[in-house]
Amino acid sequence: MNLTKREILKRIDKGKTVKVELEIEEGYIKNTMISGDFFAYPIEEFENLQNAFKNKKATKGNMHRILEEYSKKITLSGITFSDLEDIFSQFGV
Repeated sequence: MNLTKREILKRIDKGKTVKVELEIEEGYIKNTMISGDFFAYPIEEFENLQNAFKNKKATKGNMHRILEEYSKKITLSGITFSDLEDIFSQFGV
C-alpha cells in the first residue's frame, strides 16, 4: 500500500486562495479536500463534489469529467471552475 498525500495551494487573480489536497493510493484518489476563501453553494453539492473523486483513477480526464458535471450543480463565488480545473490538472497523469 502506497498512500501519497499531495496538495496544491494557488492564489487566484482576484485575490482568493484555493487549496486542493488529494490522498492517492496506487493511482486512485482516496480522499479529496477543497478549501479556501471562496463560497460554494449549495454546500451539499460541494460536499458531493469532493466525494465524487473517491476511488477514481487520478487522471486528468476523470478529474475534468467530475468538475464539468458539478459545474452544472454548484455556484462558486470568488473562484471559477476553470480555476479548479487548472489546479486539478496538475495532479493528473
